[in-house]
Amino acid sequence: MQMLLQFGYGMMTHCKELIKEWGNGTVILSPRDLTSEQMVQLSKDLKKVGGGVCLDPQFYDPRADHPRLTDHDFWPESYETSSFLDRGIDQLLIDLKSINTSTNTDFYILPGLFYQFGKDEWFIAQDAIIKKGVRVLNDKETFATIALSSDVVRDESKLEQILSSAETWPVDGYYVVPEHPSSQYLVEDPIWLSNLLAFLAGLKLLEKKVILGYANHQMLAAGLANVDAIASGTWLNVRSFSAKKFSQAEEGTTSRRATWYYCPHSYSEYKIPFLDIAHRSGILDQLKPINGMANDFCSPLFTGAIPSSVAYTESKSFRHYLDTLRKQSLTAKLASFDDTVNAYNMRLDSASDFISTFHRHGVRGQDRDFAPFIDINRAAISQLIRSRGLALSMSWN
Repeated sequence: MQMLLQFGYGMMTHCKELIKEWGNGTVILSPRDLTSEQMVQLSKDLKKVGGGVCLDPQFYDPRADHPRLTDHDFWPESYETSSFLDRGIDQLLIDLKSINTSTNTDFYILPGLFYQFGKDEWFIAQDAIIKKGVRVLNDKETFATIALSSDVVRDESKLEQILSSAETWPVDGYYVVPEHPSSQYLVEDPIWLSNLLAFLAGLKLLEKKVILGYANHQMLAAGLANVDAIASGTWLNVRSFSAKKFSQAEEGTTSRRATWYYCPHSYSEYKIPFLDIAHRSGILDQLKPINGMANDFCSPLFTGAIPSSVAYTESKSFRHYLDTLRKQSLTAKLASFDDTVNAYNMRLDSASDFISTFHRHGVRGQDRDFAPFIDINRAAISQLIRSRGLALSMSWN
């Protein structure tokens, strides 16, 4: 399973440095956070170091009022549903093809509205956008956007209805953007996660590519659904999806921030003062990345000095997280469905053991401690095996 970079505010340098470090990789460009000129230049810079780009139109709410998003030439000046689907969509698609050409994208992501519970006109809009989209954007692979509210994700019958429609869409893949319930970073609802994994697996069983956008390390479980790629970024608003970010400027109201360290083998993140506790307790080395997950971004934390005294900056924290998540993604799928399930369950067992040790010494991840979420993910995996296990086993490749 690949990991794409989900572009967010202030990520330009991070993207260039990480793609250069990796030698390859794809960035999902964000019109909300980049001007057209910046997108063109970033694409050129990334191509020079082996990277690629695609562009998310972010047309989740046609009435969005985020100034950087609505300033783009492709954004419609006004929106009225019936007339837009009849005529306005054509100009939007033409303009999107133009910006995709100038940014030299590797594939198209079609615009897609945010599906909220009870708004079943979404199906009409989705069909119209895709029908016209594949005619206009016809010279590269095309992915349909499926952006879903948390209530829709919790409704199994709605997801099955979407799967039935998706089977008829003449696209090469699906770009799935699920809203997390109650703006949660790590999701504590096993039904939401169970339904999402089953839905992703259902899309894969249509023999198309699947990208899960706005993901974090909890979504490594998507590998069990045979997903092709997840996408993640620096700030929490590009690791979990909320449609609200496209209707308001958030950067100016950012509160005081903490610097976090992601421990990959415990699936938990820790503030640096808790690493000081680990240092004092003599267990700091147990938080050091293992099994090929180490990188130079986090190495200053494990030189023997008190962690809070070393130069572990916010930038290093972000890059460590994304570098490690990429490595975990690349090992998330094995040769068979059963092997993948067994390996992931073993990782959860190991994470639980490490977390218990850390807790005994007072080292806790607070609201990013994965302890409460191990059972959530186990429940979701069990349901995936029940609902899609046989089909996944037979189709795995």
